[in-house]
Amino acid sequence: MRIRRPARRSSRSNSLFVAALLASAAVALTGTAPALAQTSTPTTFPTAQPGGDPAAPFACFPGDNYDPDVPSPEAFLGYPLGSRFTRHHDVIAYLNTLADLSDRIVVREYGRTHEDRGLVIATISSPENLANLEDIKAANRRLADPAISDADARAIIDANPSIAWLSFSVHGNEASTVEAALISAYTLAAAEGPEADELRRNCVVVIDPCINPDGRSRYVAHYEQTVGRVPNPMHAAAEHHEPWPGGRTNHYFFDLNRDWLWLTQPESRARVAAYREYLPHLHVDNHEQGYSSPFFFGAGEKPYNQNIPAETVEWVHIYGGSGADRFDADGLLFATEERFDYLYPGYGKVLPCYQGAVGLLNEKAGHGFAGVAVEVTDSHTLTLLERTRHHFILNMAFVQTTADRRAEQLARFRRFFTDTVEHARANAETYFILPSSDPEATARMVDLCRRQGIVVERLTGQWDARGLRSYRTGEATPSSTLPNGTLVVRTDQALGRLARALFERSTFVEDNETYDITAWSLPISFGLDAAYSDEEFLAPVRALRDDEFVPRTWPAIADAIRAAAAEQRLAELGPDTPPTAWLIDTDAYLAPALLGRAIELELSLRIADEPIAIGDTRFPRGSIIAHRLRNDAAKLADFLAYARALGLRVAPAATGLTDEGPALGNNANTPWDIPRIALIRGGGDSYSFGHHWFLLDQEFRIPHTAMDASQLSAETLAQLNVIVLPDATTLPGSTADRVRDWVRAGGTLIASGSAASWASGTMLELSDSNIPGPKPEDRPAPSTLTFEQRRERQLEDAVPGAMLAATLDATHPLTVAMRPGAGPNAGASPWIGVLKDGGRRLPVGDSGYVVARFDQGGYIGGLISERNRRLIAGTPFMTHHSLGRGNIICLSDDVTNRAFLLGPRRLLLNAILLGPSL
Repeated sequence: MRIRRPARRSSRSNSLFVAALLASAAVALTGTAPALAQTSTPTTFPTAQPGGDPAAPFACFPGDNYDPDVPSPEAFLGYPLGSRFTRHHDVIAYLNTLADLSDRIVVREYGRTHEDRGLVIATISSPENLANLEDIKAANRRLADPAISDADARAIIDANPSIAWLSFSVHGNEASTVEAALISAYTLAAAEGPEADELRRNCVVVIDPCINPDGRSRYVAHYEQTVGRVPNPMHAAAEHHEPWPGGRTNHYFFDLNRDWLWLTQPESRARVAAYREYLPHLHVDNHEQGYSSPFFFGAGEKPYNQNIPAETVEWVHIYGGSGADRFDADGLLFATEERFDYLYPGYGKVLPCYQGAVGLLNEKAGHGFAGVAVEVTDSHTLTLLERTRHHFILNMAFVQTTADRRAEQLARFRRFFTDTVEHARANAETYFILPSSDPEATARMVDLCRRQGIVVERLTGQWDARGLRSYRTGEATPSSTLPNGTLVVRTDQALGRLARALFERSTFVEDNETYDITAWSLPISFGLDAAYSDEEFLAPVRALRDDEFVPRTWPAIADAIRAAAAEQRLAELGPDTPPTAWLIDTDAYLAPALLGRAIELELSLRIADEPIAIGDTRFPRGSIIAHRLRNDAAKLADFLAYARALGLRVAPAATGLTDEGPALGNNANTPWDIPRIALIRGGGDSYSFGHHWFLLDQEFRIPHTAMDASQLSAETLAQLNVIVLPDATTLPGSTADRVRDWVRAGGTLIASGSAASWASGTMLELSDSNIPGPKPEDRPAPSTLTFEQRRERQLEDAVPGAMLAATLDATHPLTVAMRPGAGPNAGASPWIGVLKDGGRRLPVGDSGYVVARFDQGGYIGGLISERNRRLIAGTPFMTHHSLGRGNIICLSDDVTNRAFLLGPRRLLLNAILLGPSL
């Protein structure tokens, strides 16, 4: 292999670059920074500047004067900005110091991460604006109310400053953005002169310096542990290669840039709550991409979500133009209108567009590979300083545009909400959640809407609806009666565009090239009984009370258990004719958590294989039977209290005899084998592992052990009866052999996504010939296609997250608690919406069971070619095979994806918790 020689630089450029690296090394070796003048940056880095002055790479305002009492980042941190990465605690400390020394900035903590790091925002403006900040925010929120008068709106537009929110480092290894946040905060707080004063009078700037401190700290730790005496720009250097899982994601490996919509992570929930206090007019989402790419900003590529108004898109172009002017002035390279679309609502650049802002994306070259310096070409080494400076000048250009066009931005912001209501009245669509839906899943839907600002109402009586449509088929029914208590989400409200984007059955996609999922309908994803209508809605409704549909949280569950004293819990076990057993209905969202508690308590339970009736008490199949004499009294009392705190239906049974179904002690009611679970990590899809981990560890608190595949020794396998393989996770040869023998001896292997394809082939020895349905037709060889034809074939083969319906085998033990639809969604068997990612198809052997199968004609929404629809229709989504005395359970797609598929993921939980009992 040819080794590329280091780039030859000019003597001045080379000496400056080496000086910069040596300055960094001096800090690392001695802990002492070189002597610094009280300026915004040192003079040791080469930078392209108007006029060619490398001494002020962060110059912004004429004269570049700063308050001498406010320290620059370099003066505070003790090293030149751009010579190393700033640790999170130092970021917080510096911002707090700015707030202590300047009356132009206030800093507040708005949340904590999984690893208990602080999340902060710095609000910067004139002292007068900061003194009236709460009034400014309240007036701005009133401007977002379509019901206020034009006169009141005009008064706010005339008086209020504009608001710009700058977000940095949602991906932890896109690390220059945090450095840019620091110099931006300093410049906005310390810059002196009439131009800076005018900007602060006209604009309130909010800086979130690090959205993802846990991921960034993981990345910075890797870099600091691998970098040598000076940064090494050679590609092969260890500092440029993060180990699995990398620093992009948060503690549970969630991509927080996909969580702005679903709010599954504490960082997202806290951030959106703070964001909605301000409702900014501009939101800038700062990222990095591949280290050899140009700086992308401005207008994205199609598809744009059709729920984003045209005026918002026009303003994206306006800001893109201001950025282009600034970059052109420096002769800097940039790109726009490519690759980054505005379809999926969960991005940091897109969700704000539904909250009234102009959402922008900045993508500078860099990313985790770049380190402090990386060679891009023989003539260009990309430095952390360059990345920091380019982010800084672009963000400052956008802030300046927001200040200069203050009144225009506020007027546009006002029109966003009034036009939303007018648009909905002309293009009606209303969504209905039926009372037959799972109460806890419904509560989580309501909670999500509340957090996002979407109003949910409730019918106050029955309503005979015309043209009600099924989420399963999209077809209209001639007439249908919606019962009292049905929840209603209308689009003629301030956040109606977001409601439509979230609740519509199928999203219109104008272009088939997109880089993310293309379907996400909330009612289907949450497994709710729901319907929608495009007819005018005139039924009487009332607003929900704050105490209605509140989801259970783990602190609240713990409080409920503590509230039931131990003596009270034990009282129901005796001594006066205590029950023989207790029945617990598991047809509820949180029921898997109860089996998680049973694992901890090591209880002896049975699972009802058929519906059971004792007198007037009826319980469905899958219900838990807990016998009194088979369990320790204190543990059983704890278990029953836990069940009630989870909101599950619990009933005592005075006798083991039943009026319907087998006797409670019959073998027909399967003895429950306590799962001993291993979740395999490392090497596979880190997102999928993290989503599985979060599901078990946080959402349902099911005891498990996360381990690398290398730990699956014979001794370890003897302690397990369940192994879970996330997407893209496989087992090496000798380990696969041991696990196959372990399955034959009674173990249960559960695999999702491409891991399911691996397990089907390697463990079960199934091939493409075992895939039911039509076979792929012969197509011309790729070598016979033109460049454009091959590109079209790639698009035809891609399935970037489409929603397909799958019907469940209602008799299989793993489909317990999967409800058949009600109302317009009613069917003979329960069904789920599957987020199909890729064209993967599962085989099934003659001895296997198809637990869930993709419907013929089951397309719901998203991008998928007619060819792939035909090939996937009728194939399994979930299979169950016996192998010796054990089981292999496969799911063609990952139901833990982004933690929003509340409906289909019950199948995975059933497999984990009930699989050993099959």
